[in-house]
Amino acid sequence: MPRNLSLRAASARRARIAEEAARILIEEGLTDYGCAKRKAALRLGEGEHGQHLPSNQEIEQALSVRQRLYAAGLTREQIQKMRQVACGVMRFLLPIQARLTGGALTEIGPTAAEIELHVFADPPELVAFRLLDAGIDYDLTERKLRFKGAEPSLPVYRFEEAGWAVHLTVFKPDDIRQSPLSPVNGRPLQRIGLRVLEGLLEAEMRAGHCQVPELALPPRWLICK
Repeated sequence: MPRNLSLRAASARRARIAEEAARILIEEGLTDYGCAKRKAALRLGEGEHGQHLPSNQEIEQALSVRQRLYAAGLTREQIQKMRQVACGVMRFLLPIQARLTGGALTEIGPTAAEIELHVFADPPELVAFRLLDAGIDYDLTERKLRFKGAEPSLPVYRFEEAGWAVHLTVFKPDDIRQSPLSPVNGRPLQRIGLRVLEGLLEAEMRAGHCQVPELALPPRWLICK
């Protein structure tokens, strides 16, 4: 087979596996790109350690396309509402510092419809006390995040607010200076603080696109009025 045809065939295999991996991430709720690509390769008869496995970046591209084509992604209005809820939660948690990350910020990813906040508290139970004082029911789980040279298990408080799933992953206060690494490209995860988020929302409000969702949190924490 000519070299250019061989390269095209390999590229087509990677694209097919990436598309199947994206489907698995969305439909089965997986968050591990490596697991999804191996599962996809096995289903397509390529073998989980085949030479045609796509990169995490290729899977993310396929995921973004699938979300947009099959309405698995979010509309601009939904993104605005998620950011409003995130802003309300971040204000509610003060003086505990928080950073917005995940799909509500980047608008892509298998958990795009979840509001992910990195929260910095020592001890982590300070977050639980804050939620309990407000009468917010939560579930407590753990997740592993990767830093350079470490992969700690961190507590995650999960609850619902205004119809959205909110995940608060609790870090030590010093970790606010170092973002964990993305499982996709190995780079630090994007995340923004309250002031930057307020700026985004204020810009939307000036443009006439800001709509306040119904929050159970005290209304004084809202930015759009």
